[in-house]
Amino acid sequence: MTPEAEELQRLAVAAAELVDDLDAQRAREAAEFRAGYELGFAAGREVGYAQAEWDMHRAWAALADKVRTWAARPTWTELKRRRAA
Repeated sequence: MTPEAEELQRLAVAAAELVDDLDAQRAREAAEFRAGYELGFAAGREVGYAQAEWDMHRAWAALADKVRTWAARPTWTELKRRRAA
């Protein structure tokens, strides 16, 4: 067999091995994609929940300020007592 023929045969065998590995390669790629997607989804949920908690904190802080403001005002009874005094 000539060196060119040997090289051609070696390339044909290498190509056949690559073709035989296509299904396994697809399975590995799918598994890696799935793992990456799950990590990205988990990170997105974590960021989303943190943002939602911050938004709720700000909303409740504003409401708490209103409640404190109204709670510090005198009641109707207190206003009547002050006017009578």
